[in-house]
Amino acid sequence: MLEQFKLRAARRADKRKITKLLAELDADLTEEQIGHLIESRRVMVLKGKQKKGISAVFTYTVLGLVGIFSLLYVHQIAVDKNLRKRGVGSLVLGKIKDFARQRGDTGFFLWSRRFVRGFYTKNRLSGLGRLFWWRRK
Repeated sequence: MLEQFKLRAARRADKRKITKLLAELDADLTEEQIGHLIESRRVMVLKGKQKKGISAVFTYTVLGLVGIFSLLYVHQIAVDKNLRKRGVGSLVLGKIKDFARQRGDTGFFLWSRRFVRGFYTKNRLSGLGRLFWWRRK
């Protein structure tokens, strides 16, 4: 099932679905703010080939200089509530790792919500408190 998903940059047409997914996380982002993130190319979506719509989303910022030393700071990761507990979240983390590798980033980091710390540990991210990270080897 998981091989049917593809990561791509968000498009303007995705704005409403992205806003809905992030609202489930209590993210205080309006559709207008999501639009600005999309225009600045700081939103990626996971889209199923069969199913219409977006299955997951993550927002990020690049810190540093790509090719020398750069990190992705992952702001939010959201998975459609109908797809949770099916491996899609782990797939998203794998796609973020691949995305960072392809960009030439050294790694990525994120702040965890309290109830998902075990999820990040299970997916082999290093952690300290609520801070989790992955780095290229």
